[in-house]
Amino acid sequence: MLYSLDVVSLFTNIPRDLVLSLIKEKWLFISAYTDMPKNLFIDIIAYIYDSSYFQFEGEFYQQIDGSAMGNPASPSLANFIMTYLIEKVLQKLKFIVAFIKLYVDDTITAIPSDKADELLSEFNSYHPRIKFTIEKEKDGELPFLDIKVVRGEDGSLLTKWYVKPTNSGRLVNFHSETSRSYKVGSIKNLIYRSTHLSSKIYYKENMKKIKEILKINNYPTTFVNKIINEYNPLNPRINETLSSEDQVKRYFKFPYISGLSHNIAHSIKQKSKTTELVFYNLLTTQILFSKLKDPTPNINRSSIVYKIPCLGCNKCYVGQTRQLLKTRIRQHKYDCDDRFRDKDSSTALASHRFAESHNFDFDNVEILDYESNWKKRNISEMIHIRLNNTVNHRTDTQDLSQLYTNLLFLCRDSRIPI
Repeated sequence: MLYSLDVVSLFTNIPRDLVLSLIKEKWLFISAYTDMPKNLFIDIIAYIYDSSYFQFEGEFYQQIDGSAMGNPASPSLANFIMTYLIEKVLQKLKFIVAFIKLYVDDTITAIPSDKADELLSEFNSYHPRIKFTIEKEKDGELPFLDIKVVRGEDGSLLTKWYVKPTNSGRLVNFHSETSRSYKVGSIKNLIYRSTHLSSKIYYKENMKKIKEILKINNYPTTFVNKIINEYNPLNPRINETLSSEDQVKRYFKFPYISGLSHNIAHSIKQKSKTTELVFYNLLTTQILFSKLKDPTPNINRSSIVYKIPCLGCNKCYVGQTRQLLKTRIRQHKYDCDDRFRDKDSSTALASHRFAESHNFDFDNVEILDYESNWKKRNISEMIHIRLNNTVNHRTDTQDLSQLYTNLLFLCRDSRIPI
């Protein structure tokens, strides 16, 4: 009979001591994939465990059990533990295991129908923190990951695209404010999954299911049929051989605005066959949900564009920094010390302070933008200098063409986000 085994909360139940002891035991095999000394390798794994923490309501907490869910090393550690665990369990079993396949914490196997309890007991006895649940095939079918393994009439095993009963079937709605290429991509993705995960006898059934899913998401039947007829991943059309120049393409991120973005992309494509725009939505579903993680205080933000209001007039100073905001503010305060009144290379903020005897409100600094890329951050700074009544030097915006001035003011007055 077919059975599947699933680990209960694997990542958070991978014991630190067990991982370290297995590394020592299996070092002969591990060393073939790294030039790192054994002691250093073990120290790094120990550090990964000891440095897992999270923040809640301003307080930091250390994770004392298992490996963190978001840690890039967690899947590798899980595979390491599970592979070793299965190896040891198979040595103890007193019956034949026809086959066993593993994917992280999910396992599928075929064993005698009366040995399920013995199998589960052996798996659960390996370590007190690693516990398994077991599921038996029903009517010759067993769900495993994104497929359903089906027992054929001749005893062979077939695979069928599987969607969990809790799946809502919701995807990008056809009437959504989204690029048509993404809607086409949604159809192609469903076709690809259904054909690559299923045996051929289920293709017609899968296509019917795909059409039902797309129908409830308002996709027109003619549009769906056209894409299905054009796209067949198992028998791709042979494209004309492209020259090396045509094969190298550059992609640029571009906001999607219905009726405009595609026209711009078409104009660019007419001039350059190697340049394509990749669209993104200005409004996303992220605005509908609350933030579960504690926000980082503004004072500890970096790679930002910021604004500091003047307490003596209605002007402000706009700047950008790669450093933490609190570090940059400390530098501004230092520059405003009277000892540097005659300094030639004073910032615009310090120059205004000395010329007008005005103080700046360092306690109410506003973050205008976040941008890790230095060039983009500089452009953002120049835009915000133009949009605000600032004390900045005129040279601070000399690299921003005057052609954009009217457009920026139009966006500001129309309250369109920049």
